[in-house]
Amino acid sequence: MGIRQKNVNLLLLTYKLAMKVNAALFLALPLLLLSCGKTKEHEQVRFPVDTIGFATKDYQVDSILNRISRIQGDFLESAPNIKESRLAICPHDDHTYVGWLYPATLRNITAKTVILFGVAHKAMRYGLQDKLVFESFDSWKGPFGNIKISKLRNQIYKLLPQNDAIKHDSMHIVEHSIESMLPFLQKQNRDIEIVPILVPYMSMEGIEVLAEKINRVNINGFAPKSSNQYEKVYRD
Repeated sequence: MGIRQKNVNLLLLTYKLAMKVNAALFLALPLLLLSCGKTKEHEQVRFPVDTIGFATKDYQVDSILNRISRIQGDFLESAPNIKESRLAICPHDDHTYVGWLYPATLRNITAKTVILFGVAHKAMRYGLQDKLVFESFDSWKGPFGNIKISKLRNQIYKLLPQNDAIKHDSMHIVEHSIESMLPFLQKQNRDIEIVPILVPYMSMEGIEVLAEKINRVNINGFAPKSSNQYEKVYRD
Protein backbone atom coordinates (compact mmCIF):
# COMPACT_ATOMS: atom_id res chain seq x y z
CA MET A 1 0.00 0.00 0.00
CA GLY A 2 1.62 3.27 -1.14
CA ILE A 3 1.86 6.48 0.86
CA ARG A 4 -0.76 8.18 -1.33
CA GLN A 5 -3.30 5.43 -0.65
CA LYS A 6 -2.51 5.52 3.08
CA ASN A 7 -3.25 9.25 3.12
CA VAL A 8 -6.49 8.69 1.20
CA ASN A 9 -7.55 6.11 3.78
CA LEU A 10 -6.74 8.50 6.62
CA LEU A 11 -8.78 11.27 5.00
CA LEU A 12 -11.72 8.92 4.59
CA LEU A 13 -11.47 7.85 8.21
CA THR A 14 -11.29 11.44 9.47
CA TYR A 15 -14.31 12.42 7.40
CA LYS A 16 -16.35 9.50 8.72
CA LEU A 17 -15.32 10.18 12.30
CA ALA A 18 -16.16 13.86 12.00
CA MET A 19 -19.58 13.00 10.62
CA LYS A 20 -20.32 10.33 13.23
CA VAL A 21 -18.85 11.69 16.45
CA ASN A 22 -20.67 14.65 17.98
CA ALA A 23 -17.66 16.67 19.11
CA ALA A 24 -16.22 20.09 18.47
CA LEU A 25 -13.51 19.73 15.81
CA PHE A 26 -11.46 17.19 13.91
CA LEU A 27 -8.26 18.17 12.18
CA ALA A 28 -5.95 15.60 10.65
CA LEU A 29 -2.55 16.50 9.65
CA PRO A 30 -0.21 13.39 7.61
CA LEU A 31 2.35 14.98 9.82
CA LEU A 32 15.80 8.60 13.47
CA LEU A 33 15.41 7.54 16.48
CA LEU A 34 13.76 9.61 19.10
CA SER A 35 14.23 8.92 22.76
CA CYS A 36 11.87 9.58 25.62
CA GLY A 37 13.15 10.88 28.91
CA LYS A 38 12.25 12.19 32.35
CA THR A 39 12.19 15.90 33.11
CA LYS A 40 10.57 15.34 36.48
CA GLU A 41 10.50 12.30 38.71
CA HIS A 42 8.40 9.60 37.03
CA GLU A 43 7.34 11.92 34.17
CA GLN A 44 7.79 10.34 30.75
CA VAL A 45 8.30 12.94 28.01
CA ARG A 46 8.17 12.29 24.28
CA PHE A 47 10.77 14.39 22.40
CA PRO A 48 10.62 15.52 18.74
CA VAL A 49 11.98 13.07 16.19
CA ASP A 50 12.51 15.62 13.39
CA THR A 51 14.71 18.64 14.10
CA ILE A 52 15.60 19.41 10.46
CA GLY A 53 12.94 21.55 8.77
CA PHE A 54 10.79 21.65 11.89
CA ALA A 55 10.82 24.26 14.65
CA THR A 56 11.61 22.76 18.05
CA LYS A 57 12.73 25.95 19.85
CA ASP A 58 10.66 29.01 20.72
CA TYR A 59 12.85 31.37 18.68
CA GLN A 60 12.58 29.06 15.66
CA VAL A 61 8.78 29.24 15.79
CA ASP A 62 8.94 33.04 15.91
CA SER A 63 11.39 33.05 12.99
CA ILE A 64 9.14 30.85 10.85
CA LEU A 65 6.04 32.92 11.60
CA ASN A 66 7.91 36.14 10.81
CA ARG A 67 9.11 34.71 7.51
CA ILE A 68 5.60 33.53 6.63
CA SER A 69 4.25 37.00 7.40
CA ARG A 70 6.96 38.65 5.31
CA ILE A 71 6.87 36.37 2.27
CA GLN A 72 3.42 34.78 2.32
CA GLY A 73 1.43 37.33 4.29
CA ASP A 74 -1.03 37.96 1.46
CA PHE A 75 -1.91 34.27 1.26
CA LEU A 76 -2.40 34.04 5.00
CA GLU A 77 -4.58 37.14 5.18
CA SER A 78 -6.79 35.97 2.31
CA ALA A 79 -7.28 32.46 3.74
CA PRO A 80 -10.73 31.72 5.18
CA ASN A 81 -10.83 32.19 8.94
CA ILE A 82 -13.47 29.65 9.95
CA LYS A 83 -14.34 29.66 13.63
CA GLU A 84 -15.46 26.55 15.54
CA SER A 85 -14.67 24.21 12.64
CA ARG A 86 -15.62 20.55 13.03
CA LEU A 87 -13.08 19.31 10.48
CA ALA A 88 -9.82 20.75 9.21
CA ILE A 89 -7.09 19.05 7.16
CA CYS A 90 -3.58 20.46 6.91
CA PRO A 91 -0.85 19.46 4.42
CA HIS A 92 1.99 17.39 5.77
CA ASP A 93 5.61 18.48 5.31
CA ASP A 94 8.27 20.55 7.00
CA HIS A 95 7.42 24.03 8.26
CA THR A 96 9.12 25.94 5.45
CA TYR A 97 7.52 23.88 2.69
CA VAL A 98 3.97 23.99 4.05
CA GLY A 99 4.47 27.60 5.15
CA TRP A 100 1.35 29.72 5.60
CA LEU A 101 -1.02 26.74 5.53
CA TYR A 102 0.00 25.74 9.06
CA PRO A 103 -1.10 28.97 10.79
CA ALA A 104 -4.03 29.39 8.38
CA THR A 105 -5.45 26.06 9.54
CA LEU A 106 -4.36 25.84 13.17
CA ARG A 107 -5.30 29.41 14.18
CA ASN A 108 -8.93 28.27 14.24
CA ILE A 109 -8.32 25.78 17.03
CA THR A 110 -9.21 27.39 20.34
CA ALA A 111 -10.05 24.48 22.65
CA LYS A 112 -7.76 23.60 25.52
CA THR A 113 -7.91 19.87 24.73
CA VAL A 114 -7.10 18.79 21.17
CA ILE A 115 -7.27 15.26 19.79
CA LEU A 116 -4.68 14.82 17.04
CA PHE A 117 -4.77 12.03 14.47
CA GLY A 118 -1.69 11.43 12.34
CA VAL A 119 -0.44 8.93 9.78
CA ALA A 120 1.68 6.04 11.14
CA HIS A 121 4.23 5.99 8.32
CA LYS A 122 6.41 3.25 9.82
CA ALA A 123 3.59 1.03 11.09
CA MET A 124 4.70 -1.90 8.92
CA ARG A 125 7.96 -2.01 10.89
CA TYR A 126 5.94 -2.97 13.97
CA GLY A 127 3.28 -5.04 12.23
CA LEU A 128 0.57 -2.51 13.06
CA GLN A 129 -2.61 -2.14 11.02
CA ASP A 130 -6.39 -1.92 11.35
CA LYS A 131 -6.31 -0.33 14.81
CA LEU A 132 -5.69 3.07 16.39
CA VAL A 133 -2.28 3.54 17.99
CA PHE A 134 -2.14 5.33 21.35
CA GLU A 135 0.89 6.12 23.55
CA SER A 136 1.57 6.26 27.29
CA PHE A 137 3.67 9.41 27.75
CA ASP A 138 2.84 12.04 30.36
CA SER A 139 3.72 14.93 28.05
CA TRP A 140 5.26 15.85 24.70
CA LYS A 141 8.15 18.29 24.40
CA GLY A 142 7.07 21.51 22.71
CA PRO A 143 9.07 24.62 21.80
CA PHE A 144 7.50 26.55 24.70
CA GLY A 145 7.71 23.76 27.29
CA ASN A 146 6.15 20.37 27.84
CA ILE A 147 2.64 19.80 26.46
CA LYS A 148 0.46 17.80 28.83
CA ILE A 149 -1.37 14.68 27.72
CA SER A 150 -5.07 14.97 28.49
CA LYS A 151 -6.80 12.46 30.78
CA LEU A 152 -9.22 12.05 27.90
CA ARG A 153 -6.67 9.78 26.19
CA ASN A 154 -7.03 6.96 28.69
CA GLN A 155 -10.80 7.35 28.80
CA ILE A 156 -11.09 6.93 25.04
CA TYR A 157 -8.63 4.04 25.01
CA LYS A 158 -10.46 2.11 27.73
CA LEU A 159 -13.83 2.48 26.02
CA LEU A 160 -12.61 1.24 22.62
CA PRO A 161 -12.79 -2.52 21.96
CA GLN A 162 -9.44 -4.15 22.74
CA ASN A 163 -8.90 -5.32 19.15
CA ASP A 164 -9.31 -1.80 17.77
CA ALA A 165 -6.70 0.07 19.80
CA ILE A 166 -3.18 -0.48 21.06
CA LYS A 167 -0.63 1.47 23.11
CA HIS A 168 2.69 1.48 21.29
CA ASP A 169 5.25 4.06 22.43
CA SER A 170 7.89 2.88 19.94
CA MET A 171 5.59 3.73 17.04
CA HIS A 172 4.96 7.20 18.39
CA ILE A 173 8.67 7.77 19.08
CA VAL A 174 9.66 7.39 15.41
CA GLU A 175 6.62 9.15 13.88
CA HIS A 176 6.65 12.88 13.07
CA SER A 177 3.13 13.36 11.71
CA ILE A 178 1.66 14.78 14.92
CA GLU A 179 4.60 16.70 16.36
CA SER A 180 4.80 19.12 13.42
CA MET A 181 1.53 20.78 14.47
CA LEU A 182 2.51 21.33 18.09
CA PRO A 183 4.62 24.51 17.68
CA PHE A 184 1.72 26.39 16.09
CA LEU A 185 -0.86 25.07 18.55
CA GLN A 186 1.32 25.83 21.56
CA LYS A 187 2.27 29.27 20.24
CA GLN A 188 -1.34 30.43 20.52
CA ASN A 189 -2.21 28.44 23.66
CA ARG A 190 0.50 27.60 26.21
CA ASP A 191 -1.98 25.55 28.28
CA ILE A 192 -3.02 23.21 25.50
CA GLU A 193 -3.52 19.51 26.29
CA ILE A 194 -3.42 16.84 23.60
CA VAL A 195 -4.54 13.29 22.80
CA PRO A 196 -2.14 11.91 20.13
CA ILE A 197 -3.47 8.99 18.06
CA LEU A 198 -1.75 7.41 15.05
CA VAL A 199 -3.62 5.71 12.22
CA PRO A 200 -1.84 2.90 10.32
CA TYR A 201 -3.10 1.16 7.19
CA MET A 202 -6.79 0.23 7.27
CA SER A 203 -9.01 -1.33 4.65
CA MET A 204 -12.11 0.49 3.51
CA GLU A 205 -14.22 -2.04 5.40
CA GLY A 206 -12.09 -1.54 8.51
CA ILE A 207 -12.55 2.22 8.33
CA GLU A 208 -16.33 1.81 8.21
CA VAL A 209 -16.38 -0.57 11.18
CA LEU A 210 -13.97 1.50 13.31
CA ALA A 211 -15.89 4.71 12.64
CA GLU A 212 -19.06 3.02 13.90
CA LYS A 213 -17.31 1.78 17.04
CA ILE A 214 -15.84 5.19 17.82
CA ASN A 215 -19.30 6.65 17.39
CA ARG A 216 -20.55 4.30 20.11
CA VAL A 217 -17.70 5.41 22.40
CA ASN A 218 -19.53 8.77 22.57
CA ILE A 219 -16.49 11.03 22.91
CA ASN A 220 -18.75 14.02 23.41
CA GLY A 221 -19.85 12.47 26.69
CA PHE A 222 -16.54 13.55 28.24
CA ALA A 223 -17.02 17.18 27.36
CA PRO A 224 -18.34 19.80 29.79
CA LYS A 225 -21.24 22.06 28.90
CA SER A 226 -19.02 24.27 26.73
CA SER A 227 -19.12 22.79 23.23
CA ASN A 228 -15.65 24.04 22.32
CA GLN A 229 -13.80 22.42 25.23
CA TYR A 230 -12.57 19.57 23.04
CA GLU A 231 -11.37 19.85 19.46
CA LYS A 232 -10.04 17.10 17.26
CA VAL A 233 -7.26 17.53 14.80
CA TYR A 234 -6.46 15.25 11.89
CA ARG A 235 -3.27 15.33 9.92
CA ASP A 236 -3.17 14.43 6.21
